[in-house]
Amino acid sequence: MEFSKPSNEILAIRCHDVTSTLAGTQVGDFDHLIIVGMAVRLALHLRGVQAIPYDLLKQVGLHLLHIPPTSLTSVVELLGEVEFIKIDKEGKTIRAIIPTVPYYEDLFKGLGEIGGQHGFSEAEWLTLTLLERLSKGPVLEQQVHASGAESKLVKRMVGVGVEGGYLLQRRARGKDVLLSPVYQPEHPDSFADLVAASGAERVRKVIAMIGKNQGWPLSLVTKTKQLGQQDITEDEIKIIVTLAGDGFAPPPSIRTKHAGTNYFIFGPKPGIPRLHPTKRPVYEAAMALVAAVRQGQLLPKQYAIRSPTALLNSLRAKRFLRANTEALEQYREVCILKVGRLVRQSGDFCIFQLIDERPENLEAVDMAIQLVGGGGPAPAVDEEITLAFRKGESYLESLVSRKSLVEEKKVELDPESKREIEDLLLGGVK
Repeated sequence: MEFSKPSNEILAIRCHDVTSTLAGTQVGDFDHLIIVGMAVRLALHLRGVQAIPYDLLKQVGLHLLHIPPTSLTSVVELLGEVEFIKIDKEGKTIRAIIPTVPYYEDLFKGLGEIGGQHGFSEAEWLTLTLLERLSKGPVLEQQVHASGAESKLVKRMVGVGVEGGYLLQRRARGKDVLLSPVYQPEHPDSFADLVAASGAERVRKVIAMIGKNQGWPLSLVTKTKQLGQQDITEDEIKIIVTLAGDGFAPPPSIRTKHAGTNYFIFGPKPGIPRLHPTKRPVYEAAMALVAAVRQGQLLPKQYAIRSPTALLNSLRAKRFLRANTEALEQYREVCILKVGRLVRQSGDFCIFQLIDERPENLEAVDMAIQLVGGGGPAPAVDEEITLAFRKGESYLESLVSRKSLVEEKKVELDPESKREIEDLLLGGVK
């Protein structure tokens, strides 16, 4: 297994993934990684917000974002260094911040670049590169030990990841498999068994192909033995069927008179840190929308959609798609999910109209555009946190009263590390 240095953008995303999954859990091996992750999480919720008093920022950070006051100063300084906020100071005291946060791509690139310059520890680099590798599919644990990293460090970081919640260890068919619930679906035992049977590299290859061709019709894959423009083997087709059939990413289906029932395949569902639980219905609506567009692109009755991305961008801009005779069957499931409505014109012609009174439908279109473009959904923003910044103390107090107070726990050290620390402490005792 090869470990390669992630790009600046990926570095920031992986820091965000670890920090969000830990949700306040303290890990002695991590320092800078957590600061960068907290900075990403805060920046995601600052975009589009006006000036924020620092006292309010501290309260929102503590109660809603798992950023303790002791870490907030470092987070704010990092955001100031990358010029995502302006800091209003009186002497050394921060009075307020003024957000100037860019959109997702520039946000991650900027924080990843500055964060990388500050330097990560060996333990942090191992964790970030391992998570990046696992984002493409599970791996056999023996491959991690063969990566060149010190075996003791690998064992320690795997243990931290398992206890922290962003790694899973599974024993399948006599092999130890590592996977990440951040990226993989809700059936890790079955997925680990699949990896052990098929080989991690093969599954990773299939997941990567699906990621570049989200929403491809399964019937077309089995008929042409191609996924997008890539040839695919019978064994790889079996892996795709298993991914869909075992519930990893239950495929949306569309039934038409001319093409029958077709299932549209997607990569594994994103985990909580990448997609807030409240956003899962939005993601499912996005998959249904992609399936509808792929139906029109790849299985049309008469006129094929030439550019799915252009069509979805047009829907985003105009809030409707021009009338055609296939819309009734093509967008039926999307309408059931309340994403849009069909407006009948003359004869069989129908316009698909986006229900833009529901803000989540615009999010679904944005996610669909990203999926068609070969990516996953962007990290979601918790709207309650944004409202807390905008509405101030009264809203925050009401919101916090409905939530548990922040509870921090420490990841337990392994026995050997405990002894080493005890030796260090006791060494100065006479």
